[in-house]
Amino acid sequence: MCKLWMNEVTRVFHDRLVDETDREWFIDLIMDLSSREFRSSIEREECFGESKIMVGDLLKLDAPKKLYEVINE
Repeated sequence: MCKLWMNEVTRVFHDRLVDETDREWFIDLIMDLSSREFRSSIEREECFGESKIMVGDLLKLDAPKKLYEVINE
């Protein structure tokens, strides 16, 4: 759930930031909130490193219900 939340807030807010300082501040905020509110131990590099989090329902297009899953490269 935490990775899904991180993916959504990144898409909605982070992608619109134009300044690198603001983007770094946002990532720090996301990491702080995820550890505090979700009690998550996700590392920064796992989410915002070279391979970013991707979540979607592309893996099972014929499923009767949308099944959002983390997509690994």
